[in-house]
Amino acid sequence: MIDELQQQNWQSQERFAEMLVHARLNQGYGPLRIEQELQKHSIDCDMMARLFVKYEVNDEKWLSQCWHKKFGRVVFAKELTTQKQLRFLLYKGFSYQAAQQWLRELKDIESDSNEMD
Repeated sequence: MIDELQQQNWQSQERFAEMLVHARLNQGYGPLRIEQELQKHSIDCDMMARLFVKYEVNDEKWLSQCWHKKFGRVVFAKELTTQKQLRFLLYKGFSYQAAQQWLRELKDIESDSNEMD
């Protein structure tokens, strides 16, 4: 039955994978989390790579959108706040290095704006 559906192009691994990547990006998930989910569904590496290029799945592009959606504008007054943000970004599937870099840059921007006041 499944073979018949695949032959008629009603069931397609590529279409499924494309839908999954698109949906997870819209939900704010990062590359590591998306890759893990695609592997769970036995999507091959070549297809994954093509989809990641097509949708520009990388930390730099999506991390900023994910952070702003969750936190908006947050003052970095407490270390706990920074740790909470780091844990959130890691949970969403962004790399530790990218999340750390992003939070460092935000902290620098925050301190620069405080010096100007």
